[in-house]
Amino acid sequence: MFTGVPFLSSGNIQKQKEKIFNTYRHSTLSEDLVAQKKALYSWQKSDTSIALLQNNKLVWRFNFNRSYDKPYFYPLRIAGKEHDLVWLSPADHPWHRGLWFSWKLINDVNYWEENVETRLSDGRSKITDVEVKQHKDYSATILLKLSYAPEGGTIVLNEESKIFVSSPDRRGNYHIDWDLKFNAGKEAVVLDRTPPPSQGGPYYGGYGGLSFRAAQGISHHLFKDSEGWQDSSELIGGGKRAHWMDMSGMTDSVTQSWGGVATFSHRKNPNSPTPWYVYKDKDFAFYNSALLFDQPHEIEANGHLRLLYRVLVHENIAEHNFLTKKYEEFVNNTFY
Repeated sequence: MFTGVPFLSSGNIQKQKEKIFNTYRHSTLSEDLVAQKKALYSWQKSDTSIALLQNNKLVWRFNFNRSYDKPYFYPLRIAGKEHDLVWLSPADHPWHRGLWFSWKLINDVNYWEENVETRLSDGRSKITDVEVKQHKDYSATILLKLSYAPEGGTIVLNEESKIFVSSPDRRGNYHIDWDLKFNAGKEAVVLDRTPPPSQGGPYYGGYGGLSFRAAQGISHHLFKDSEGWQDSSELIGGGKRAHWMDMSGMTDSVTQSWGGVATFSHRKNPNSPTPWYVYKDKDFAFYNSALLFDQPHEIEANGHLRLLYRVLVHENIAEHNFLTKKYEEFVNNTFY
């Protein structure tokens, strides 16, 4: 019995040719799409920042000017959109730096608020080393080292952090992973905050840590968390525990465009689920993964603290199920 290649009629031969052509065409189209994406994006790098551009327009910029301590993201936009999601140095709180990390108090020294003229705090969060790795898919890895000390004083805490920014997807969404490792020296370090009202502090107490300040142009702020809470009214404080927090808002009233920023706190972070600090007053919209909201945290002598977060930059109003799925992807695909 003949067991080789089956006989093909002229009609079958034509079908096979079409199949081969379509396979080649789709493969070529896929390659073209990859090439088009590469053509769309480009890098902009300097001694003090790294930025991703799409069609020569900024998507995000990470700033690490050693003269002003604390690194931060600004601007931060959905890829393909021109509307800012974060606000840098608003007049009411000039030390708010878009999307950034800062402790409030270390050993009773203030590392949060700054002198408005020098842009420096009493406690210095000095950037001692930066390494930027730009990847072919237009993602980036940023390795940072910081030292914490009172102005003119001895270093009390060192930080080694890894920040990974994913490449934008076809909708312009992307995420930023923050892996922060803090190492104490020969003496214990106490991380603290201004106490919240429930502990006798002022109405605004409780903040400190990874923070997001919404851009001035965003309206109709809607906050929501992993536990089903959501609110769009005036609010100061919080302390409610959750695995993630999101703020979505209208970024353009003319086109009725929406977007937002969600922050996921890994469930293995200390004091998990994390307390969240929320401040909503007219165009002042802010939230903070407030690890210290309920109480200070001590790092023993020669001890360590690791914190792991993911920030998701997204279009539209993010639905609860979508954010929960993204949170689980983060936790399940991240080595803690």
